[in-house]
Amino acid sequence: MIVVPPLTTLLRPLWQIGWGWLALVHALLTVLCLTALRVHFVYRVPGTILPLVVPWIGTVLTVTEVSIFLRHFVLRPFGRLAERTLRTVEALAVVGAVMFVGYSAVLAVNGWWSPVPVKIHRSAVVRIVRAELDIGVVAPISWIELRSWRGAGRTETVLLRPGEDSRLWPGQEVFVRVRWGYLVIPWVMGIERDDAGYYRRIVEHVPTAARAWKELATEYLYADEWEKLPTTVARYLALVPGDVAFAGGVAAAMGVVQRPVLVRAVLEPALAGPFNYRVFALGGMAYHLTGDSARGLELLERARQTDPANYLAYQGLGMVHENQGRLVEAVAMYEAALARNPNLPYVATGLPKLRHRAGLPPIGVPSVRDSPPGAADSSTGPVGAARKDSRGSKKKDP
Repeated sequence: MIVVPPLTTLLRPLWQIGWGWLALVHALLTVLCLTALRVHFVYRVPGTILPLVVPWIGTVLTVTEVSIFLRHFVLRPFGRLAERTLRTVEALAVVGAVMFVGYSAVLAVNGWWSPVPVKIHRSAVVRIVRAELDIGVVAPISWIELRSWRGAGRTETVLLRPGEDSRLWPGQEVFVRVRWGYLVIPWVMGIERDDAGYYRRIVEHVPTAARAWKELATEYLYADEWEKLPTTVARYLALVPGDVAFAGGVAAAMGVVQRPVLVRAVLEPALAGPFNYRVFALGGMAYHLTGDSARGLELLERARQTDPANYLAYQGLGMVHENQGRLVEAVAMYEAALARNPNLPYVATGLPKLRHRAGLPPIGVPSVRDSPPGAADSSTGPVGAARKDSRGSKKKDP
């Protein structure tokens, strides 16, 4: 009969020779700390003590590892005092690591259920610090100090994700996307280059950099800083007077009906350049809506005569005639616009009432889709393609 010894009897030599239970504790602690550190890279809480905390994690792991080695192979013959001292040091290190892991779990809960929309803050890079984290394997780590958005004279320290530091440098203006979490702890979702600030620096040093002026205008357009567009577009057209289509694209994206004063200011330098249908048609609407109907009619008529197959000038002429009380002429222009582009619901839905007001018999008008005359059109024009807002899409780099 074969007698099988208990499993503990078989494994006891292995525990005595190896690291024992403390080795398992150390391995578990390492895994937990690395997981917690990953949480800090995802849900980055801005602060000032981060550079002290992160390297300390490597110190905790090193202390527990050295303690295990000393207790098992070096200090065991020296009695209980040495072992008790090591146990105390090790316990303190473990408690600190558990606190770090617990705090990371709180940050994970806070960030995972974030009900508050993202808020974007302007900031600037103060400095970037690169270091190494010893976790058994030496790993590079870096963090960034930003000018605080919560008070003057302060800085915010944020961990940088791998590769993020290569796109940033000291003195650079940035956008910081911050979200308040479920537990009311703010965390940084992303750090993006402020392209408008980047191009502003270029034109400050090189005022003749035409492309920088054009890109700066595009940044202002999609950042809703439209009050800066007239001057920026004018500076660009002064360097490239033939690119009036760019001004037309900016005006179309802004919407002439919603912002006629700004659209007129953007288009005025373009009207002095080569003829462009969209520039003249939108400019005619803008002049009419800002009180200069005679100039507006002149621009619209020239656009209509130059390209009779395009609907936009007819749409603008219909608006001018309607606002001035010439309803029969307005009906004729609107119908001409619909004949060239049936996808104009603002015109189509209002035309039956306008015919009734003008004393004309009703006619059937098809149901269609589009926007009111001169409405914002960000999908067309040279600036409308492939450029979206910072807070959620990718922009092309200059």
